[in-house]
Amino acid sequence: MDINTGKQLLVDDRIIEDIWNVRREMVRPAKFIDNPLMVADRPWEDKGVASCYVLFDEQENIFKIWYNVFNYVSWRNEEDHCYTYWICYAESKDGLHWDKPKLGIIEYEGSTKNNLVMQGEWWATLGTVLKEMDEEDPARRYKMLYTDVFDMPTREAVA
Repeated sequence: MDINTGKQLLVDDRIIEDIWNVRREMVRPAKFIDNPLMVADRPWEDKGVASCYVLFDEQENIFKIWYNVFNYVSWRNEEDHCYTYWICYAESKDGLHWDKPKLGIIEYEGSTKNNLVMQGEWWATLGTVLKEMDEEDPARRYKMLYTDVFDMPTREAVA
């Protein structure tokens, strides 16, 4: 068996030749004292941060996170509203402290000085983000898989 292929997860004895004087020990995980790591601190995050996908970019040596935020739009009165979502981006050198760069991609309340990557049609769940190093165009290296609900009124139609 060739084990020189990178990091190995040692949860069983499949790749261990000898277990003499070895003890496995389960420990209770401890909650990080500075939780939560990702705080909803922008106006477009007013309903909180939802699902996310984290990727460690080995070429840039940083963590990258794409996450959903939900926002509601009232079109008749306070009780009669719908939700819309955006996917946002942040990055971190240590995986604990996150920066939300101003990307200039999506307009929110007249400004593109935000970390919004895309706006969904109605409601979506972020799935996976992939980085394809074989892609010749650096602007097309990142691929995102997600689900969305279509054939619903758009945010602009109900606003």
